[in-house]
Amino acid sequence: SGGAVFIGGLAEVAPILTNFFLLTYSLTNLATFLLEISGLINFRPTWRFYSWHSALLGAVLNIVVMFYLNVLYASVTVAIVFAVFIGISVNGPDVVWGDISQALMFKQARAQIISLQRQPRVAKFWRPSMMLLTEDPSPVLLGFCDDAKKGGILVLGKAVLGDSVLAGNELIERTIQLKAELLSQIAQADLQAFPHVVTSPNARLACQNLVLSAGMQGAMEPDIIVVPQWDDNAGSFMHVSGSAEYTHILSDMISMGKNLIVACNVGAGARGSFRRS
Repeated sequence: SGGAVFIGGLAEVAPILTNFFLLTYSLTNLATFLLEISGLINFRPTWRFYSWHSALLGAVLNIVVMFYLNVLYASVTVAIVFAVFIGISVNGPDVVWGDISQALMFKQARAQIISLQRQPRVAKFWRPSMMLLTEDPSPVLLGFCDDAKKGGILVLGKAVLGDSVLAGNELIERTIQLKAELLSQIAQADLQAFPHVVTSPNARLACQNLVLSAGMQGAMEPDIIVVPQWDDNAGSFMHVSGSAEYTHILSDMISMGKNLIVACNVGAGARGSFRRS
């Protein structure tokens, strides 16, 4: 406002300053409205007459008054603020506190997931929801699952094997580390996938736990389990002890009512990483 005195007299300066003040009040009301509807527990306004209705009304009325006073000044003011917002969004520093969009997305995602959970699967709208059980998936197998899932979901399941009684803390630390590594791999490969890591004393229980605890009940639950073919020479799949345990794992998947894909000739020995182009 200090630089506004060089523009001209009070009659010329007042409409410009008024527009920016009105826009500030509008954005403040809009911010409180978004905080209220997002359901954040740390937003507790003390004004007893406050509600999201009054906040939204205040945001709208301030914009209406801006354009009522002067359409040209209001349009320029909105354009300037919008340009500043875009500039900060693109070139501004990364902040750890995030923005209100995260809270709004969480609320909407939770509501939609709960709604899907209550609805039965409908064959007409079936989507291939897949879970890949493997220790170190080859780029070929990962690419196949990513393509095959189409508009469904993909869960990458891994297990940390060991005795939880004798090595509890070590297993927990390794599980946390493995999940972080899996999240990083998913981000680097630009996959639309979810990580899922469990601990278990053996491979069969690990596969049972991964499949039974993956996803949400209903449409968000994986119904196709992808298992790499077990190689008696390599034996890399979940550190399976032998062909008998591997056969039991496949039988368990069928007993759970899951569709089963045994992936063969997918370049198990290939090295490198998959990235969606």
